[in-house]
Amino acid sequence: MKTKEKAVKVVKNKPKKLKKDGLNINQELFCRLYATEAEFFGNGVQSYAVAYGIKLNKINYKSTQVCASQLLSIPMVISRIRDLLQIEGYNDENVDKQHLFLINQFEDLKTKMSAIKEYNVIKKRTESKPNESPITNQTINIIGQEALTDFIELYRSKVTDKHS
Repeated sequence: MKTKEKAVKVVKNKPKKLKKDGLNINQELFCRLYATEAEFFGNGVQSYAVAYGIKLNKINYKSTQVCASQLLSIPMVISRIRDLLQIEGYNDENVDKQHLFLINQFEDLKTKMSAIKEYNVIKKRTESKPNESPITNQTINIIGQEALTDFIELYRSKVTDKHS
């Protein structure tokens, strides 16, 4: 709750001057709370309430919700939120790294297969539709758990050999 108190003090102590990007102090604070603060992330109502110093209750919740929605429709606000998300790592490069991590891990094979399948769809290396998997539970049962374990061990040894 300290974050909310600090944010409210910032709003009350600073005048509403326009920044060079066209946003006023309250709008900038709203964008930062909405895009970067874990406690408020993606929550327009909470972000708006803190940025504008509103104590939420049953009476003013709906009007705060409307104001937050209107603020989120302003192109300059959308652009600033998009910029902040890029800075925070919500971008193609970071998503690609996360995807690569899922492909290379061996703890959760279902997740690994889903990541490989997604990669193949993205690279158009498969003719199956995104919701259809060429490898089914029946296929895995035919291959057998033992063969799958052997394959994983072989793959691990090759990866280890390459990195040694």
